[in-house]
Amino acid sequence: MTQIVSVQVPPQDIQRLVTDFTAHLDELGLDQHRKQQAEAQLAVLKAEAIPEGNPTIIRQAGRTLRNITEGAIGSLLAAAETQPAIWHWILQVLAKF
Repeated sequence: MTQIVSVQVPPQDIQRLVTDFTAHLDELGLDQHRKQQAEAQLAVLKAEAIPEGNPTIIRQAGRTLRNITEGAIGSLLAAAETQPAIWHWILQVLAKF
């Protein structure tokens, strides 16, 4: 038996995610290509962070952003070199996609 759970991230959480993530993106130390990929997904999330936003596009952009950055965020949290509260919150939101 397969169970599908759909969690919708409210537009205000997506907007905050985009703002916080963009402000702290350089902390991740991503190479230029991965940083550009992350910025592209953030742009998609920003465009779709409205009540009428397409949930499929939002979910895919969130998952892609998580895949691009998850390891780097985990490393930052393990090293405790940045503001961990922001990155913990970002990881929690990304887990909802």
